Amino acid sequence: MTITILSGARNRETRNAEQFRDALLASEPQLAQPDIVVYILSNLALPGREIDLVMLYYDPRPSELQLKTTAGKAIHSFVLVLEVKQHSPDLIRFEGPRVLVRYDQLWSDATDQCDAQTYALKRYQEAPYRAHKRRQSTFVQRAIWLARAPSSAFSDRPAESSVPVHFSEIDWKGIVDGFVLNKYFNAVRTLVDNPQHAKHHSIDSLKETLTYVVRPTRLDLRRVNALTQTRFDAEKTAYIQNLGNGLLMLRGRGGTGKTFALVQVALHLARQGKKTALLTYNHGLIADVNRAFRFIKEKEPSLEPLPVIETRYAFIQAVFEINFGRVAEKIVRRHIDEISDREKFRLWALVRPQEFLDSHIPGVSDVSARGTDLRI
Repeated sequence: MTITILSGARNRETRNAEQFRDALLASEPQLAQPDIVVYILSNLALPGREIDLVMLYYDPRPSELQLKTTAGKAIHSFVLVLEVKQHSPDLIRFEGPRVLVRYDQLWSDATDQCDAQTYALKRYQEAPYRAHKRRQSTFVQRAIWLARAPSSAFSDRPAESSVPVHFSEIDWKGIVDGFVLNKYFNAVRTLVDNPQHAKHHSIDSLKETLTYVVRPTRLDLRRVNALTQTRFDAEKTAYIQNLGNGLLMLRGRGGTGKTFALVQVALHLARQGKKTALLTYNHGLIADVNRAFRFIKEKEPSLEPLPVIETRYAFIQAVFEINFGRVAEKIVRRHIDEISDREKFRLWALVRPQEFLDSHIPGVSDVSARGTDLRI
């Protein structure tokens, strides 16, 4: 079969998927072999994160007939997250193994974005939307594609990293040669052959999971209707006008509508194109509100960006990583066992960054350069 592109409305991400498909087929015509199954999902919208491209690949033929890497390793199956950047070379720079791209006057870390997309895909597979059919999350290969930047435009290259970087001349061999092997099979192999497997995904079960449409119940529809019916006049409500200028406290007993009001405010800001994050101690509330957000997005496709809801702990960890990098986060996890103690330490580092960078904790000096440009 040929490579199948799965997408919603035609947009830039769909064109990226078509360009990627054409590059693969041009560099490896055997991908059109009838037994090979390939899906490219573009603009995959997951709770709190959109993924540019996801490629699912499966070759059921015997290993001697399967395509090979340059090292001769059979390619049975894989799942690939591809972070696509359409920046020109002058808007791209490399810092060690990291790729930075510029939006207006700010530099954004594309390597961190690719990591975040990868973990979002894994978390989504573990979410309880279809608990009775849930399987273990798959291993995910990942890469960055600088679609408008030829390699000849750069005098240097990013240092070797777990997130390979591809330039405009992307090709099949370059992609698969950067893959992590399944040590048990000594091959590129992620998916199982049996779609009815109880624990692991086949290409069909994973495609079904990623393209599954959650149907709203009658209660869902009532909740969405209530949330989307604004109960305040933004021009006349003082606390709406003063958001961002001070601390706003909503008080009330359980069930009086505090969470409801906050979600409505977040949706109001989203309609103005503003980013919002809701923080909670309640893990169950996250799934419930995310479910409502998904249905609201279907009702209002232009609503962008959707508010994000996460735990306070996850938010503090993310801010810590943005400021100090993934190496610093690994140091915290290696040296501090208790989750509550990790949170206290991250808060201390964010409030007193120079003290953290000057501390004698092993490995902190490795991130000092990154910590000099804090974005708290």
